[in-house]
Amino acid sequence: MYNLFNDEPTINRGGFNIPQLDFVRRGLDRELYKIQTYYRERGFAVRSDHLIVRLLNTLSLQFGYDVDIYYDNVVDQAYDISRVFKLTSPLSVGEPFSGRFYGKGYTEVMVSVIEDVDPLKAVDNWENLEPIRVIRHPQYSVLLNPLQPSKNPGNGGLVVMLIDIPLLALQYRGWRRHRDKTTPTGEPLRTVMQFVAGYVLPNMLGSHMDIAMLNRMNAALDGYDIPKEETWFPFMTVSYHDKIDRELVKLNELLLKNTTDFVGMLKNIPTFYSDNMLQAIRLPSIPPTRQVVWGLVLARLPVIAFLLRHAAVAKHYRNRNALNEIRRSLVQLGSDKTIQYALPSYLYAETVDYIDTRIAAYL
Repeated sequence: MYNLFNDEPTINRGGFNIPQLDFVRRGLDRELYKIQTYYRERGFAVRSDHLIVRLLNTLSLQFGYDVDIYYDNVVDQAYDISRVFKLTSPLSVGEPFSGRFYGKGYTEVMVSVIEDVDPLKAVDNWENLEPIRVIRHPQYSVLLNPLQPSKNPGNGGLVVMLIDIPLLALQYRGWRRHRDKTTPTGEPLRTVMQFVAGYVLPNMLGSHMDIAMLNRMNAALDGYDIPKEETWFPFMTVSYHDKIDRELVKLNELLLKNTTDFVGMLKNIPTFYSDNMLQAIRLPSIPPTRQVVWGLVLARLPVIAFLLRHAAVAKHYRNRNALNEIRRSLVQLGSDKTIQYALPSYLYAETVDYIDTRIAAYL
């Protein structure tokens, strides 16, 4: 099921026009810019033993090379470094991490990928690159609180992230060159710890927010009331909590009346930072080896549960191929013990229950 929803729909029906969600999107874009600027200008730093700091310090980075040679050099190292740091990749099952990004109680699966990028164009846009993209998390928060383990809300759960090590190295190269050019003579140079705190982590917030929208839509479909949360910034931020939830109820109603297939439905769902939900959940084209598929399947489960619930309520029957693919994947999951061995026992039990009650029950 990991390979579902990676293609554009064959018939483009256009997205829903929901003016108030467009208003929220513009507002959240302003809030994100304000928060990213705050973290970049203040010089905050992560700890020197942060996973991303250690990874960058381990890479052999040749800053004197042309950018395309520099990039190719990192591509050659990426999957070997992934194995060293126990990331999941096409060559290594890896291991889940405990709260490195989201904090206590969260189990984090980091899937190492290599996207198809033009290094020359990417390095020119280094400030806005997203080398780490969140594709599953359990939170509902839309407050844009940066991902700091000591302050992150929620009760724990499973997180799946994609990390593009060559793209990370390109962003780091762009930042270092900018730092070297703009630091006044006599002042200390900012560190790799400040780079991670100022750019890598804040730039994850866009993808985090898009998945939060999917979680809120699931909650709205279930009739679950999402509690309000407090922001902890030392400056005023705007909360769109109530407005978002009112509009998501309307969006769910529109989706229940819509007769498009799953891919078309995802393209119809607006998100906060991606063009639509189909783009927000997309997976890169990587070899579908046993070592990596388990992590990608985990990322897909909430999306599939949402779509199946909608199809059942609306009595849509246009997704026969997708449903057959999901059934085949569940059979394969039952015979492959990779997820069972990779996850903590309690989280594996929760995953099995989730599949039984929210996916298999609707097939």
